[in-house]
Amino acid sequence: VAVIGLRYIGLPTAALIARSGMSVLGVDVTQHVVETVNSGKVHIEEVDLDGLVQGVVARGTLRASLSVEPSDVFVIAVPTPVSEDHAPDISYVLSAARTIAPVLTAGNVIILESTSPVGTTEAMRDELQKLRPDLRMPGLPGNGADVSIAYCPERVLPGRILIELVNNDRCIGGITPRCARKALSFYRKFVRGECITTTARSAEMVKLVENSYRDVNIAFANEL
Repeated sequence: VAVIGLRYIGLPTAALIARSGMSVLGVDVTQHVVETVNSGKVHIEEVDLDGLVQGVVARGTLRASLSVEPSDVFVIAVPTPVSEDHAPDISYVLSAARTIAPVLTAGNVIILESTSPVGTTEAMRDELQKLRPDLRMPGLPGNGADVSIAYCPERVLPGRILIELVNNDRCIGGITPRCARKALSFYRKFVRGECITTTARSAEMVKLVENSYRDVNIAFANEL
C-alpha cells in the first residue's frame, strides 16, 4: 500500500494499515517528514501515534520516501485547502494523481480520502486517463476497467484519530460498483466499523454535509 501525504490523516492511516500486517510506503514531499518517520518518530501530535509509528517502523511494515513506488493500493490523503476567493483547491489531489500515474498497473486500487468537492474523484480519474491512455479507467465508455477508483473520506476527531479510524463507520464511494467492492475489501482489513458502499459523488457529498453540519452546530454554540 502506498499512502500519499503523511500529515494528520495520512500518517495515522499508514501506521494503522501497517499494523494490520500490510507493507506500507508513506510518500511525502517534505524531506524532514520522511526522515522523521523513517527514524520511528512523528512530526504531528496525536494520542498514541508515536508508539504506533515506532513499532511498525521497527517491524519494517512502514517506511517513508519522497518518491512513489509500484503498489497494489494507493491511498491519497493530501490537503485540499481553500483559495483566496473561497474556492476549493484540488491541485494537490491532481498532483498526487500525476505522481502515481507512471507506476500504475492493471489491478491497482486508487482511493481518495481528502475532503473534496463533488466530482473530484472523477476529475482525478480523468487526469489519470490522460496520463495513462494504455490503462482503461472506470466509468468511461468501453468495456471493463483495468484499475479501480473510489472515494472514502475520514471521519475522525483530533485526539481520537487512531480509535476512530478503526471503529467509525466508513462511506465508500466507487466510480462503479466494482470499484466500491474493491475498496471495501481493502478497508475491511483494518476497519471494524460498518462499511457502506455507494457512488463516489454520494460519498463526496456525505463528507461535505457532515463537515457543514458540524460547522453550523459549533457556530450556533458559539453564538449562544
